[in-house]
Amino acid sequence: MSPTRLKVVIVLVGLLAVLAPMGLASADGGNDNTPPPTVPEGPTITAVVTQPGETDPGDPGETVPVPCAWFNTGATEEHADNLNDVLGQIIGIIGTVTGTQIRITITFFSQNGRLRAWNEVRARFEQHQTANCSNATEPGGVSTGDTRWVAVLPPSPAILLPSVTEQATKPITTPTPTLSPANRAPVNLGMWLAVQPSGPISVRADLGPLWAETTATMVTTSFDLGTGEAPIVCAGHGTPIPDSEKNSIAQGPCGYTYTSDTNGDTLDITITSTWTVTWALSDGTTGSEPDIVVSAVLPYEVYEIQTVGTGG
Repeated sequence: MSPTRLKVVIVLVGLLAVLAPMGLASADGGNDNTPPPTVPEGPTITAVVTQPGETDPGDPGETVPVPCAWFNTGATEEHADNLNDVLGQIIGIIGTVTGTQIRITITFFSQNGRLRAWNEVRARFEQHQTANCSNATEPGGVSTGDTRWVAVLPPSPAILLPSVTEQATKPITTPTPTLSPANRAPVNLGMWLAVQPSGPISVRADLGPLWAETTATMVTTSFDLGTGEAPIVCAGHGTPIPDSEKNSIAQGPCGYTYTSDTNGDTLDITITSTWTVTWALSDGTTGSEPDIVVSAVLPYEVYEIQTVGTGG
């Protein structure tokens, strides 16, 4: 605010003439025949009055204090994650998760390279700021380096998507075969084809009223039996043999029967599992990521059962 200046103009023209009738114009005070002295036109005097609490910027000896400037605090996603780790709010996923939903609660986050947070007490999103002052202490008591949190608009829940998608897909590994028979089979014995069950893996992250959830699901598993035929595609992880069928020679609903042996050698069975990755956000948006395809190779032997007969 510019200082308000009040200009007081005092004109000395005719001042003594005004004082004469009051008996103050003459030094002797009693000689009425003495004409009043002639007063030449005097100078105009201007006084500048500054109101209390303001500073005259025209005075080179005065400095107008500059208020502190507040700067948004920078923060990487890693820094925000570390802050959440300190609060014990982010949990990690170790190994393969089967049919389990992982829930992550987030307080701090990085948006456009700036540190922000959800304030549960005030029920608002906030931006962290740091003060930089031109003097040691601002009149309001703020010093350089002081920090504060100020309210900001909510972010899009899409900022949570990369993290939950990474957490949901990280446990996906190559399939573990659970064929029956496991590593070798006789000719004409029906096989049951399956892999170790895994998933669905669902991870949800909450940030105040916002959330994002990603689910990875094994949708198919294919078995290339190494014969040159088209692979057998089974739903999910295939069909493991139940105890009730272990004495049967029939192949399973997801199965195969070799009709010739490998003559003492092995062939490669290529097992491929396909995972779909879908996601949903608290604003109603849904979508999917590219499928994840993982494969494993199992050496397998097929042998001929020799029968010995006797004649009479």
